[in-house]
Amino acid sequence: MAGRHAARDRGLAARRDRGERPGQAARPRGNPRQVVAMTLTLRALLAVALLVGAYLLLAVLVLVGVALVAGSVWVIANGGFQINILLLLAGGGLVLISLVRAVFSVSGGDDTPPNSVPVTRERAPELWDLVRELAARVGTSVPAELRLTDEANAAVSETAPLLGLLAGRRRMYVGAPLLVGLTTDELRTVLCHELGHYTHGHTRLGAITYRGSVALGAARRSIARTALANPVARLYAGVPLRLLSGYARCYDWISLAVRRRQEYDADAVAARVTGSRVTEDALRSAHSLSLAWQDFRARFLDPLSRVGLVPDDPFRAFLAMIEDPDYRERLTEFRERPPTPVRQGPNRDSHPSLEQRLARLDAAAGGPPDLAATGDAAPALRLLPDPAELFGRVRGRARPMPWRDWADAIADRHCAEQLEPLRAAVRAVRDARSGPQATGFTFGSVLDLLGTDRRTDLMTALANAVPARPSPSSSPSSSPSSSEQARELLRTAVFRAVGLALTRAGAARWTVPWTGTSRLITPDDGTALRALVDATVADPAHNLPRLRRRLSALGVRTGDSLDPPDDDAADAPALQDDLASVDEQRTGLALVSGLVAVVVLIALLESLSNQHSPTPAYHPPTYQRPAYPSVFPTGLPAYPIPSELLPHLPVFPSVPTGILIPVYTSTG
Repeated sequence: MAGRHAARDRGLAARRDRGERPGQAARPRGNPRQVVAMTLTLRALLAVALLVGAYLLLAVLVLVGVALVAGSVWVIANGGFQINILLLLAGGGLVLISLVRAVFSVSGGDDTPPNSVPVTRERAPELWDLVRELAARVGTSVPAELRLTDEANAAVSETAPLLGLLAGRRRMYVGAPLLVGLTTDELRTVLCHELGHYTHGHTRLGAITYRGSVALGAARRSIARTALANPVARLYAGVPLRLLSGYARCYDWISLAVRRRQEYDADAVAARVTGSRVTEDALRSAHSLSLAWQDFRARFLDPLSRVGLVPDDPFRAFLAMIEDPDYRERLTEFRERPPTPVRQGPNRDSHPSLEQRLARLDAAAGGPPDLAATGDAAPALRLLPDPAELFGRVRGRARPMPWRDWADAIADRHCAEQLEPLRAAVRAVRDARSGPQATGFTFGSVLDLLGTDRRTDLMTALANAVPARPSPSSSPSSSPSSSEQARELLRTAVFRAVGLALTRAGAARWTVPWTGTSRLITPDDGTALRALVDATVADPAHNLPRLRRRLSALGVRTGDSLDPPDDDAADAPALQDDLASVDEQRTGLALVSGLVAVVVLIALLESLSNQHSPTPAYHPPTYQRPAYPSVFPTGLPAYPIPSELLPHLPVFPSVPTGILIPVYTSTG
């Protein structure tokens, strides 16, 4: 035992002499170039084996599908017309077409992201100078191409020939949201991280491994879409989906572990160049920006794009959101306490979690960086001399609107949606008195109900239309139907209606609800207007005429509609993605339908040809007695037999004809 401890102490002392810390992994011995070359060779073999297995599985599924379809065609063409065979032909054909389409869609071609534009040295000289400086610091060559994307992320790629054993053309992708929200120092760290992938040779094999993952994912999604769209294909899609899902789990289990390790290596390169603390700050900022960009797209950009409202510069609108004082609090929360993602299945993220990356940087902290932080807290957007022109090309759409008008449209739609309970209450009170009416929801209809004896009915209907928000301290006496709460709901709803009427008349403006709430901005502070609305709800007999005169002076007409904008008038290009998916399903269904029709037609023609062909006359077969040859010898002499040798036979008299012979029968 003492000898074992002494050997351990000698090993630790030797590692300290080499400059290694006790918690640090042992450095590989030997020539570093040979170690890197051997690692690249092993990774190349692993990546090729995974890719070959993926395409081999896809090829086997395609061949099995072709065999089933061909067998079904042969059986039907030869008179075996059965409903099961016909269903196999239709369902298997649809699954086969979706699988072949997915394989050919990801095989070869250009891997450039669709929403990306090249950034030349003439358009962004400062950005190119920064990339060139950092490439020299990390010890790698400058990428041949720099592209701007619409994602809050940065990436690198390399089209390396000979299975990644040789260097190829390099590309670097920088997300426009990062340029909008990061400082120059933080962007410097992000670029060092991406260039670190080049230093370790990660990109040479990344394309090979990534292509196999994309092929498996595309095949699974294509078959799943076909199965959901067609019940016949659903009968035969279970086995291919299970096989592809099982291999994809094994593929990700092997490849994602390697890719996560590569992220740690790239973080170490960034920490060596800019320092561990600066790298941690950059990772937090980039992660919070990614969450904010996802929030921006999910709540504003994508929903309005589907109804034809597209900003000409979405990244300026994103900058307005993250600079909003209320949203900055949420951004700080994203940075300090990032939310834990909720996963329904296994973790298939190619990047480790932010907590794991920060913990690894803390453990490896130590040593002065090669390039200390410059203290440049200026926005990285200054590295682009004309960002509006590049941003417009990144997300080019047909007939976009100015982004400020787009933001105002967000506020208008938000206010109109908040008025839905008041719209339902006005309709219920009006229909209860006069029957169903086809008139819309106008500002005058709200004022008319306030000035009559139906104000109490309006408050009750509004309280019933607002969904209840239960709380632990709620009690029956504090339900939304109580008098004071109903009056408060009516005051808030009428003020929103007044604000919407003012904004549509051009006399006021709602702030964009970046955090879910908006404020009314008027030439004055709006306090007097809010007090007048509250007084009108409390005593409409005396204050309603004053409110009418005030709004009329501001340009509000009582007949103005308060309904939300009509989404049916959206531009047709907003539905291109959905229509493309429908066209794919229709194309596959048309091909299989044509194949089934051809096979059924062949079977019918074969049946008709057999039915109308002349039947030959039936002639029974005739049998002849065969002539067997004699087995006895011929040509021998014949000898007569003497009569005395024959026995003497008695001679019976012949019976005379015509004589009746009695026949006796026994009766007993």
